[in-house]
Amino acid sequence: MVDFDRLMALGDLEGLYELLDHSDPATRGQAVQVLGELGRPKAAARLVKALSDEVWEVRQAAKEALINLGEATLPELEAVLKGSDGDVRRWCGETICAIGGPATYDMLRNLLRDPDDPRLRIAAAEALGMTRETFTMEVLLRALKDDSWEVRQVALKGLGRLGDKEALKPIRKVLANESNGKVQTTGETVVEQLELL
Repeated sequence: MVDFDRLMALGDLEGLYELLDHSDPATRGQAVQVLGELGRPKAAARLVKALSDEVWEVRQAAKEALINLGEATLPELEAVLKGSDGDVRRWCGETICAIGGPATYDMLRNLLRDPDDPRLRIAAAEALGMTRETFTMEVLLRALKDDSWEVRQVALKGLGRLGDKEALKPIRKVLANESNGKVQTTGETVVEQLELL
């Protein structure tokens, strides 16, 4: 039985790193959680590696630990994001989106242009829409042309949160050719919202 309280009290990073390779997924998950609670940015590389664990719960614990560590983990996440594909890329992207803040804005813009994974584009559009920064209007307006209706819908919601009437004309133009009912409904709601401002 692993004494995680002792490892945490000692701040034993090396001992916790060893447990990341343990055969028991619950032990790996607990090690990831303790690393996150210790709040040591130098653990970021090991936590990012845990995003590729075969067990979903371990990956989720790694994501939460990285979010807890915040902006200090961004260089590690960005490096893995650029050099990987599939699930690891998605987990890194979603973690970056959840961390948010000005340090992530360029990464979020890049994720929104990801040609392979609409889930990443959805997460990026949602994160950018939550920023309420003025630069996001242009980025979200471009996202209204995305192939994924879900990306278009999330972009519309973000534009609504921005509350800038300048978005009305481009939104109406896009809605005139929109074939998806859910996007159309969301767009109409956003237009009504912006007209009231």
